[in-house]
Parts: sequence; structure tokens; C-alpha cells
Amino acid sequence: MFTVICEGPEFGSRKLVSQGVSFGFLNSPIIFNVTTPEIEVPLRVNFYLRKVGERESGTIVVGNIKNNTVDVEFYTDIENGRSGLSTPIGIVALGESELVLSFHLQLSSKAPDYLIYYSFYESPLNNEVKE
Repeated sequence: MFTVICEGPEFGSRKLVSQGVSFGFLNSPIIFNVTTPEIEVPLRVNFYLRKVGERESGTIVVGNIKNNTVDVEFYTDIENGRSGLSTPIGIVALGESELVLSFHLQLSSKAPDYLIYYSFYESPLNNEVKE
């Protein structure tokens, strides 16, 4: 009878593309498939949560696109609690737009998995977000 679609908060010139919640496991990818009418083959985004080791806590690394796949790695030293990004990170650009990702994680040392709250936005490529 009812249909509800959350469009997220208003961010001026950013447009919400997708948002959701998922479970993930350390060092195993959460897979997102990104499609656009301009490109025939979907882009696969592999999101990895990594423990601090070779990188500092809070570091995010977006790899180069290879075989229509891009790896996004987030490093944290949090055992229990929340972690994530305060500013969205660019994943891929197309024309005058960029796909950006924002997320927050909930971790517990008593569980083998974590919870991710994610949002993808289409944003102007020049990074000037009009509020």
C-alpha cells in the first residue's frame, strides 16, 4: 500500500544514489556494483576493512580501476565502537560528475563481523558542493 524511499539529507549539489546497511568481515570484500547508461559493463567496487599494520588508522586507499574493478581499503585500529569517514571519498569520475562514498562502521571485538552504514552520492567533479 505504501512505498517509502529515503532520499537522504540535502547536500546541495550532491545527489544520493544509494544507501544501505550491510555486514562485512575483516579482509573480505563487500561488493558494490555501479552502473551507468554511459558504460556497458558495471564497475565492481570491493570495500575492504583492514586492521592497522602497513597504514595508519583512518587511512583510506582507493585503488586504480583494473578489469572494471576498484578496491577501496579502510584501515582502523578500533576494536569496539564506531569508525568511518567524516568526508566522502571519491571512487570514480565520469564526465563532470564523481561517485563518492561515505560510511560509518560499527565494530565489536566479540564478533567476527562488522556493520557498515554506507551512502553513495553523485557529486560535481570540481568538489565544490553548493550548500
